[in-house]
Amino acid sequence: MKTVSLFKIISVVSLIALIGLAGCEDFEYPEKENPVNATLNVPNAIHMLEGDETVLFASPTNLQFDWETDQPTVVSITQETDEQGRSVVIAKALVRGMANVTARPKGEGEDLIPAVVNIIVHAIVEMEDYVLDISERTMVVGSFWSTRMFVDPPETNFTGEFNWITSNPDVATVTSAGVITATGLGNAVITCNSVDFPEIEHRTIMITVQTIAPLRPNIITDGSLRIFGVDFDLGGRDVAWFDTTPTQNQGGHPYRANNGDPDCFVDMEGGGAGVNIGWIQSGEWLQYTIEVPEGEEGVYNLDPLVGINGGTRQFAVRYGKVDLETMEVDVWNYVQNHTTTSQNNPPSFALASRTGDGYQNYRFYFTTRLNTITSETEVRSHAPRLPFTEPGLYRIRFEHRSGDYNYAGFRLTIRIPDDDEEDDE
Repeated sequence: MKTVSLFKIISVVSLIALIGLAGCEDFEYPEKENPVNATLNVPNAIHMLEGDETVLFASPTNLQFDWETDQPTVVSITQETDEQGRSVVIAKALVRGMANVTARPKGEGEDLIPAVVNIIVHAIVEMEDYVLDISERTMVVGSFWSTRMFVDPPETNFTGEFNWITSNPDVATVTSAGVITATGLGNAVITCNSVDFPEIEHRTIMITVQTIAPLRPNIITDGSLRIFGVDFDLGGRDVAWFDTTPTQNQGGHPYRANNGDPDCFVDMEGGGAGVNIGWIQSGEWLQYTIEVPEGEEGVYNLDPLVGINGGTRQFAVRYGKVDLETMEVDVWNYVQNHTTTSQNNPPSFALASRTGDGYQNYRFYFTTRLNTITSETEVRSHAPRLPFTEPGLYRIRFEHRSGDYNYAGFRLTIRIPDDDEEDDE
């Protein structure tokens, strides 16, 4: 067999390579293409009502575009060039349905990928009636209320415009969005009118601005009432609350600011489970206005809902009836200091906490157990008792004698003495 040396093979290959290079001096390797999308000033899909119009323009804005709609009976387009030289269209929703509007680059940008928006057109469902979330509100100077509106039918997608009017801007002002702000003591009427549906009766809100007012109505019903700690009265420091750090909310939770009390700096904390008051120090207090309707009179237990991590804590309660002429408490009654100790909470005694939109149970787990209280009945037998013997308004002041503990609120339940207590009396 004839053999060829390795040297000769390498020489031949090298020669072929050199010839190839010599014959390809002008050859250029093609660059890898990176397609670029044209984009629109709107998302990939938008919703419109019949009769609505919107302006669409595409980027890069230095290019010109051809526009088209695949359903001209659903969405029509009118192509224009705006003052900035951009290629734009006016898209108008005609009837219920769907259409794709495409911006196709031309000229220098013809290699770009066209931009497409899917437009969903809905039939108009007009408002037939509406109600406001409140018809009256007691406020303090500086507080605000964001009025909410509920429309009928629920599937309404066109409410039109509304006019909001105040009868006394020195007492309360109102924005075009229905945000009411108390500006001075007195009374005012806020009126809401529908511009597009004048046949719908207007709605009014009676505003009373006082030096102190409940954040939310606290009305005893069927012998009980649960009050969330964060819902203490409006009125400011030394009037509705006292905090040793009056210009700092150590917890940082904006619950009060979000509910019309922007100048409150009581320490609040919370997250997904709810909001409670923390960093409580000796001498701090919170005040709540209670309404006792006729037929709900009686002696009530006050069950504090607090959480402590070992040791004992003390609080005191003051209460008094409100003079409806002065809206002040003439005589404050004092309930002795009450001591709470660490315990394992029964499920029915879970702490209540408030979130912005609803209610949550807030459970505290304690690291020690210093007493033998294991049932709600035993806890209630040690609760302070408040004699609400007449219908009317009362105020309760929850005073903290020893801190540092978490406070979620309290509940009032009418006391029905058992046979042993009646015999003792």
